[in-house]
Amino acid sequence: MSLPQTYQHWSLPTSSSSGIEHTLRLSTAPFPFPPSRGSTLLIRVHATALNPADYKLAELPILSSFFPRKPATPCLDFSGEVRFAGFFGRFNGPTRHGALAEWVSIDAGDVARLPDAVGWVEGACLGTAGQTALQSLRGLERGGSVFVNGASGGVGSCTVQVARLLGAGKVVGLCSGANVQMVRELGVGEVVDYKTVDVREAVKKGEWDLVVDNVGMPRGLHKACDGRVRGRYVQVGAEIGWGSVVEFAKSALLPAALGGPKTSTDMDSLAEWAAKGELKTLVDTVFSFEAKH
Repeated sequence: MSLPQTYQHWSLPTSSSSGIEHTLRLSTAPFPFPPSRGSTLLIRVHATALNPADYKLAELPILSSFFPRKPATPCLDFSGEVRFAGFFGRFNGPTRHGALAEWVSIDAGDVARLPDAVGWVEGACLGTAGQTALQSLRGLERGGSVFVNGASGGVGSCTVQVARLLGAGKVVGLCSGANVQMVRELGVGEVVDYKTVDVREAVKKGEWDLVVDNVGMPRGLHKACDGRVRGRYVQVGAEIGWGSVVEFAKSALLPAALGGPKTSTDMDSLAEWAAKGELKTLVDTVFSFEAKH
């Protein structure tokens, strides 16, 4: 695979507090990456997936001006190829050279082989959502009961499926009425419409080995879990603010400082399930690389 002299990428040149859709620019730049060598892979990107972390942090006042340093290319998740072999992966935290580009350079430990049975678009959607779902379910024992708040989003839809694949005996998902049937089709036995039932009351009706909150609302949900959760309450979603930024930084930086999470092992499991058709990624809209909206 011959390397180009230039490449295209979407760039955030300045603060994006008004919304990244107003500041993103398609740019052509000299090709900055060396060939694959050592533990670093040079990957030709085929698909990129957008996650809330890609734009919510970039839109925070003040912080977005310098984290990451500008200009910066957003997006953590991608799929692509190295010498005709397919891979998918995610960057382990915000980076100046993100995945919304034609090429990325990334550590081999942050990617996994993409099975032939999984398409580029579906593979790009597995990184953040799939790993977040799998890691939120750590310690779940076979036959356990799981309550998932926000079961129809990218992470939530993966969470309810992975819980079932890990052998959960009972999975209850909470979402809007418009998405109830879709969540049922993912194999969830009981789906609750949050517009007709108070989330806190729904939690109090059962006893749970694990409650996964992908929304962060309503406030005080963790208090409603007191006495109802035998195992853990895991909060994934949160309102974006300085408090959540601190927690995000801790969760992103501390694992690396302590030796790093085994993300490639998790991605191998996700890839295997996806290849068998046991884990489905929900894709709303696919845009061409050149399309801003």
